[in-house]
Amino acid sequence: MKHLTAFLLAAFMLLNFIPTAVNANTVAAKTPPTAPADSTAATIVMARLTQIMHLDKKALSSTEKKALRTELRTIKNHKDLSGGVYLSAGAVLLIVILIIILL
Repeated sequence: MKHLTAFLLAAFMLLNFIPTAVNANTVAAKTPPTAPADSTAATIVMARLTQIMHLDKKALSSTEKKALRTELRTIKNHKDLSGGVYLSAGAVLLIVILIIILL
């Protein structure tokens, strides 16, 4: 009886995971279109960063250097607040296991 249960469990697992692996290559990944406003804002920010990078900082006064540093900090903070959800591999594994158990 133990062998039958183990065999049925293995067969169920194989039949459950093989169709998803076969279907994974046929589904094309769709990327959402980027808004033109976001891309133009990004190009403006990148242009400003390259302008600051090529600027001769030795000729600037200390107040101008401080203003550049604060501008760079605000750009960095704005970039960090862009959003998005970051999940670790452990969290993804836990979510998949919970979905399998609940369904």
